[in-house]
Amino acid sequence: MNRTRGFAVALAAAMVLSVLAPLGAVAAGDDDEDDLSIDVEQNGDVLLTVTENESTVENATVNVTVDDEDASYDGADEYKTDEDGTVTLPEPDEDVEVSIEATYDGASTTVEQKLEAADDDKDDLEALAIDVEQNGDVLLTVTENESTVENATVNVTVDDEDASYDGADEYKTDEDGTVTLPEPDEDVEVSIEATYDGTSTTVEQKLEAADDDKDDLEALAIDVEQNGDVLVTVTDNVTDETIENATVDVTTVDENATYDGADEYKTDENGTVTLPEPDETVDVSIEATYEDESVTTEATLLSEEDQLLEESDTFGDAVSSFVASLDPSGTDGGIGSQVAAFVTENNPGNAPDHAGPPEHAGPGGEDNETDDRGPPEHAGPGGDDEDDDSSSSQSGGDSPGNSGSAPGNSGGGGPP
Repeated sequence: MNRTRGFAVALAAAMVLSVLAPLGAVAAGDDDEDDLSIDVEQNGDVLLTVTENESTVENATVNVTVDDEDASYDGADEYKTDEDGTVTLPEPDEDVEVSIEATYDGASTTVEQKLEAADDDKDDLEALAIDVEQNGDVLLTVTENESTVENATVNVTVDDEDASYDGADEYKTDEDGTVTLPEPDEDVEVSIEATYDGTSTTVEQKLEAADDDKDDLEALAIDVEQNGDVLVTVTDNVTDETIENATVDVTTVDENATYDGADEYKTDENGTVTLPEPDETVDVSIEATYEDESVTTEATLLSEEDQLLEESDTFGDAVSSFVASLDPSGTDGGIGSQVAAFVTENNPGNAPDHAGPPEHAGPGGEDNETDDRGPPEHAGPGGDDEDDDSSSSQSGGDSPGNSGSAPGNSGGGGPP
């Protein structure tokens, strides 16, 4: 009997413990589950995050009220947290103190928070900006917070209704945040508006037409240098950089002249073409073409001898340089004949083509057309001073042609 009663008491005690122990665990668990918290972050708009045991809480109720009854705030309202446990409140127009209460599953928590109005400097940073650069065409770049903006809308209009501009239109910025506008035919004032994600900004800009001097500057340039061989360099006048793969066409100015370097070339990586030294001095025309741009220049290419003459201060210096340039081993009989030919051909003391006696002097001159020179007209055979002895000696006798009876001489037999 006593043993039975003791068992019943022990059983009752065990039952009580089995009931009380779970109740204690649930209470402790409930205390952890009721530990709500609110995190507030502001970067313009206000982001509220509700957590429970460090896990975000979806569908919690958030109630925002203004502490000062005389103040106002557009975000004062009741909200539900989203799947990330967050609520976004608008940025206030003025600094404001608010109470933020979060409630979930019977638990709640409240925080006091000062929300700050927008800062002017911050607004400037967050606004869109348009940068305009013109170098011929016009490059527009749209940025936000100093980062380029892709797919922003750019609208270009002409300020003067009487003016026109081919670039007046609507555009979308590319992946680099840029839009390229054409160069205007005439100077024009335009308004450029950029819009993105509900924000817009406008700038006024004067776009300039092409300048004639600038057009000349943008042409290609050809430089010709000769030091033995001829070095032709093609450059871009805008950048002053040499141009690789430009086409260079060399022709003689005189179609009857010949030059081994008359041909078509491509400039190398340094923008240059090397032409051979001409055998004789020759005038050439050099045309360079690159990307639809071309330029032509004429140059006189000097033979080796003419280069020596041009580079020397005196003719003696030129002769010395010419002698130094010769290879005696490559010439039969030495270099004397070559030096003599050089001196004869280039000696500044040589008489010019027009040198010599005047045209009227000597045989065939104009002064020879008169009869003033030579023996006087009365001298010699048939002259008035011819004496009788001379006549007799030539007409005496009966030789044919001289007799008194010869034909043509009858009647007198000859002169008296």
